[in-house]
Amino acid sequence: GVFSHYFIGLGRTRIVMHVNLWVLLINIPLSYYLIHHGVFGSWDGLKGAALGTGISHILIFGLYLWLWLANEKPNKTALRKTFAFDFTEIKRIVYFGFPIGIEYFLLFFAFSTFTNFFHSYGEVEAISMTAVFNWDILATLPIWGLNIGISALAGKYIGEQRHDLAYQTTLSGAKIALTVVGLFSLSFLTIGQQMIAVFLPSPADLGENYSSTLSLSYHMLLGVSFYCLANATSLVVTATLRASGDSRWCMGTAEFTNWIMLSSTFICIRFLEFPPLLTWWIFIVCSITLALLDLQRFLRGGWKEK
Repeated sequence: GVFSHYFIGLGRTRIVMHVNLWVLLINIPLSYYLIHHGVFGSWDGLKGAALGTGISHILIFGLYLWLWLANEKPNKTALRKTFAFDFTEIKRIVYFGFPIGIEYFLLFFAFSTFTNFFHSYGEVEAISMTAVFNWDILATLPIWGLNIGISALAGKYIGEQRHDLAYQTTLSGAKIALTVVGLFSLSFLTIGQQMIAVFLPSPADLGENYSSTLSLSYHMLLGVSFYCLANATSLVVTATLRASGDSRWCMGTAEFTNWIMLSSTFICIRFLEFPPLLTWWIFIVCSITLALLDLQRFLRGGWKEK
């Protein structure tokens, strides 16, 4: 993580892509072999998959270290300074980075908890959520990459006191993000049932539950079309907000809206016994609210004073 963000910060994102691509090409056959054959008659199955993934992460670190040493060619003095404790810099890293770490930790915790709450409805709802989120992930992952690129560029321009370029970078990123997500959302609205069917078990496996699962998944996917647009907006503008050092506000707003969502859905499912679609739309509305708060923060321009 440290090395990848080092190269991202320099704008050399192709290095990160190539490292992960090569390790992926190694990880797939390695994990396949370990799952089916193991090592010395053991470490097969799930243990083999874990071992293959662990070896791949070691390879990622080794490749980054080699590229860093080969590209930067640090001398002995620079290497000593690299491993020396600079408490001033450590304090700054913790001040700006700790809120982001806490934010993502609590976000994933809230998201996982919400998923478990929704699964408690029953088998149909659990399968529907899994199918819907598979498409949500496919639509959102490119925007996560865009978020990293915007953050690197905006941070560079903010450091140069070129806030106009940072602002323009954000707007350009928003056009790309909303175009990509907009195409996904249009597909959800027009051929949503066919897309959902890709991730559903066969009618023979689901039996009489197939039609109800397909119907619920389709209506949930319609909500995801709005969620993806909101999430893309939030990812774009928070990239610049965090690059300016406004990470504590991003953390506070994200946690406030997500924990409101989590507590509301818990009450709706366990006590009020709301139908699944109504609970789902509470989740969607909270995501839209977060995006609007982030957009307002960005447009007010306070990040330029950070």
